[in-house]
Amino acid sequence: MTKGKFIVFEGGEGSGKTSAINIAVEAIKASGKDVVKTREPGGTSGAEAIRSILIVDGAEYDPRTNVMLFAAARRDHVTKLIKPALERGDWVVSDRYVLSTLAYQGAGEGVPVDYIKNLHDLTAEGILPDLTIILDIDPVIGIERSNKRLAEQKSNENRFEGYELDFHRRLRQQNIDYDWSDKTIIDASHPIDDVQQEIRRAIEIFIAKHS
Repeated sequence: MTKGKFIVFEGGEGSGKTSAINIAVEAIKASGKDVVKTREPGGTSGAEAIRSILIVDGAEYDPRTNVMLFAAARRDHVTKLIKPALERGDWVVSDRYVLSTLAYQGAGEGVPVDYIKNLHDLTAEGILPDLTIILDIDPVIGIERSNKRLAEQKSNENRFEGYELDFHRRLRQQNIDYDWSDKTIIDASHPIDDVQQEIRRAIEIFIAKHS
């Protein structure tokens, strides 16, 4: 059986990952492939339990503790969902993966990159994305969008929106500089129809290469 492919969407707050992921999933299904949609932290019951700690209460812990919590959630996610799906031949589309740890806890909170990468190697079964799609946006615009969405949804997952602007700028630069797996950067500040078209095109090109 042909192994499936692993696609990850990354981006700062308010970059529009949710709608982008839905477009990707639809395009993959239209090509006749089975696809699993998931997210980080989360995706399994154990990882979702850790998510509730990280996203809501994570500011109570020091950055390295948060990295270890993310690694624990990712370990559960990889072993119970991502790896089995890929081995079945399914394609997996995830909202965030290791780049988010490199960006938020690494560039943002100052945890050394080697520390994060070594921990990932130890816990994630060597699994990296086949493609990382990065939705790039000016943090000022992104945070404004995110705060509006959170208010509409009455969500309490707003830990990072309150961080200083320089934090989000460091995060953005890490996303742009990411070189641990193949990536495509899409300007998420463009009109939504244009962004969606670029996402669909990137996915269709990737599917064509691996069909």
